[in-house]
Amino acid sequence: MEKVLVTGATGYIGLHCIHQLLNQGYAVNGSVRSPERKDEIVNALHGHNTSTENLSLYTLNLTEDAGWDEAMEGCDFLLHVASPISLERTDEDYFVQPAIDGVKRALSFAKKYNVKKVVLTSSVAAIFDSLEKKDVYDESDWSDPDNPHISAYSKSKTLAEKAAWEFWKTEGHPFDLAVINPALVVGASISGDIGESNKAVEMVASGRMPVAVPLMFGYVDVRDVAAAHILAMQNPSSNG
Repeated sequence: MEKVLVTGATGYIGLHCIHQLLNQGYAVNGSVRSPERKDEIVNALHGHNTSTENLSLYTLNLTEDAGWDEAMEGCDFLLHVASPISLERTDEDYFVQPAIDGVKRALSFAKKYNVKKVVLTSSVAAIFDSLEKKDVYDESDWSDPDNPHISAYSKSKTLAEKAAWEFWKTEGHPFDLAVINPALVVGASISGDIGESNKAVEMVASGRMPVAVPLMFGYVDVRDVAAAHILAMQNPSSNG
């Protein structure tokens, strides 16, 4: 049975990835920052008629080495979903360096344990950060991290993805690498956590945000985002 490490197991996207992986017959290691949230994950999955017999949960942090060896050992694949996200925080200290450090640490341990393939969760925020109109965006398009108007979140996603590709090239392609760049992620939550993206929708629906602001990008169902991660993991044609 192939095993997958999913970072950010309590997160909106990460938990959907775990749900689909378990239902497809994979063994899953999930990472959490707080051990108190392990029961929350198990109960949420049981509530969706998903067995957790092949699920193991490990406590680790993006900015520390502790816990990574235990979580990564024996894994065939890594879905690195975890990254700082918040509607309330706007400071770079919260977003940027932890995201970069987390990517570098995750890829270093993936190399150490001979993981076959890594799928990284990035964002459209790493591709464009303005209203400049183009018909097609590709791998050569990046947000400008030096733009004085770029948000801390967009900067973190841009620099973290760049760090991933730089590591992959510098280390001689030690594993296959694919990156998923979703837009605004919405849709059903497996746990009680509706996710940061859905909070904007909830604020409009509840009246806390009286008007819906115009969006400069599209949106995508969280279940499709999770499925895209797994398909990218399984399909060699997605390799970078």
